[in-house]
Amino acid sequence: MSTNISFIIPAFNESRDIASCLGAIRNNCEQKNIQAEIIVVNNGSEDNTAKIATEFTENVITIERASVSTARNIGVEHSHHDIIAFIDGDVEITEEWTETLLTLYPRLMENKRFLTGCQYIVRPNGSRLERHWFQNLKDKLLNGGNIITSRQVF
Repeated sequence: MSTNISFIIPAFNESRDIASCLGAIRNNCEQKNIQAEIIVVNNGSEDNTAKIATEFTENVITIERASVSTARNIGVEHSHHDIIAFIDGDVEITEEWTETLLTLYPRLMENKRFLTGCQYIVRPNGSRLERHWFQNLKDKLLNGGNIITSRQVF
């Protein structure tokens, strides 16, 4: 069974982190033979987020500044796969993330009524926001920057 997933990345002024985010998606998916559709929704950025993103994907959609929900919805409208991953522009998926996806993928395709995700892992050199907010979250909270769902549930 081929593993197909659409990554939707809403991005506002993410020039500092977008290359790491998209590079991690591309590298991890290539290593695990995952067919990844990467869609970046440039949400009114005033920096070179869109330019950097085009180095990783031809699917860069630029919109006027809107809510992150609107950006995600626009990304889904342009996506094609049944499984959708919402990843924020400052998040890097890991090898463990892709291995978990591969393990769960057959079950996800059998039962397309699901929503899952994981807490952020605070990077050692993370921003002040990461150090003071995300490190204190409890396991039961699903962060918006790392969600996998099906098109059916969405």
